[in-house]
This record gives sequence, structure tokens and C-alpha cells, in this order.
Amino acid sequence: MNNHQMYQPQKNRPVSLLVLVFACSPASTTLFAGDRGVETDNNQATLQLESLHTTAFESIATNESVLESSQTEPLTLISTPTTIANRTLSLPLNDWRVIQSVSMDVEAIGSDARLEVIVNGEIKASLFIPGHDPYYLVTIADAARSIELRHVSGGRIKVSSLVANVQRKAPVPHHGAFSSKAAQIGIEIIRNSNDFASLTSRYDFERHISPVKIRAGRVYAKATASGDADSELNQLMSELLTQMASSTNFIEQCMMKDQLFIIATKFLENQYKLDELLN
Repeated sequence: MNNHQMYQPQKNRPVSLLVLVFACSPASTTLFAGDRGVETDNNQATLQLESLHTTAFESIATNESVLESSQTEPLTLISTPTTIANRTLSLPLNDWRVIQSVSMDVEAIGSDARLEVIVNGEIKASLFIPGHDPYYLVTIADAARSIELRHVSGGRIKVSSLVANVQRKAPVPHHGAFSSKAAQIGIEIIRNSNDFASLTSRYDFERHISPVKIRAGRVYAKATASGDADSELNQLMSELLTQMASSTNFIEQCMMKDQLFIIATKFLENQYKLDELLN
């Protein structure tokens, strides 16, 4: 079994880092915990469940808390019933977006079925679809330009709705024509920082990009208020350049990823422009 989620539908319960599933019959229960599946009787399965370490549930709670507190917005990808049979349905997002999760209303037609949710070629979840109308919430936590639904086996699958929970793109200060070169480079760095916020994890953004954005905001504010001749502006630009240089290793790692290459290159372009402006 591959390293991805495999579970039964659950009403109003997010599927998180660890998924516990019971596929019940009168005589036996199959327990899936992470990648391991074991078939045993009901009593033994209950004991195995109770013996799982409580940190697994703490991990789920932490993950759900992060999702709830992040600034996200719904993006409807399926709004009318769509049937999938012996094919992969691709749902484009039209741009790179950080997908926190997807929620779906799905049912099998004729007989139970199996459906895979795929992002960037990686199977994020393998779903058992029964012949009624279950609700699924699947954790994605990845940047992508599309989501794929692959029919694996069983009857036809009807997807009544699918909504992606994506990270909201941050606003930038509005400004008309720039008379200040420092204000122009400041706003370009702020916009670039917002692109990183939409495509990277909160940890990476707060550690490597947020300090850059804050200093760029100071440069923009000072240059807009006082102009390029202000005596304090060079010091603020120098602090911004130093902060950008400290993120070099992270930016080079980003350049190795297709979805981050362009914005990482833009980061370096802005860094060189700022250096030229200072020197």
C-alpha cells in the first residue's frame, strides 16, 4: 500500500495526518492506521485502537487548528453533478494556489467504487465510495495548478460538488505612478512576498519571507512619505537588502520547484535592483 490516505467517508470530520478507518463486517474489522492495515476481530481491533499513542490525535488537532486559522477562501471546482468512469478527471485552478483541503459530495452508481485524489502526481487520498451520498474532507496542504480525480475500480462515480479550500492572496498597497524608485522597488518586493505566501507553507513564509516583506513595507512607506532624498531611507533599504541576502539558501531551494521558480527568480531580480539603487 502506498504512502497516502485510505479511508471510509465520515460526516463533518476532516481527514488529517493520521486516518483511522473501520471497514466492518459481522465477524471482522479491518483497521488502517497510516500505511499499515491489519485484519482482526472486533475486540482485538478495539484494543489496537486504544493502544495507539495519543500524540496521533494531538497531531490531528494541531493540523485542524492550522487550517481553521489560516486565511483561506473557497474555490468551487464542481457545482453540477459530474460522472467519472474509467478515467481521470482534471480540475484546473488556472494558477498556482496553495490548496489546504478539498470537500466533496460523492456517491457510487451501481456498485461501490474506489476514487483517488491526486495533486502534482501524488496520491493524496484513496477513497472508498459507497452507494449513497457521503461527504469527504481531504487534506491536501500543497501548492498546485490542478486537482485530479481518478476512478480506480467499481461502479461509476457521481461527484455532486467539489470545493477547494485555497489560501487567500494578500492585498498590496495601491499606488498610482511612482515618482520614487525606492517606493517602486518596495512595492514590487511586497507583491513578490505575497506570491510566496500563496505558494509556501506558513512556517517557510514566516521564517524566510515575512521579515523581507516587513522591511519592504518600511521602505515603501518612507519613500512614499518623504521621497528618495530622505536621509533615513538608505538605512532602511540597506536593512532590506541584508534581510533578502539572508534568505538566499531558501530562495535557491525554491528555484528547484516548478511552482516556485518564477517568483524565486523575481525575488533575486528585486534584490539586484535594490542593490543597484543603493550603490
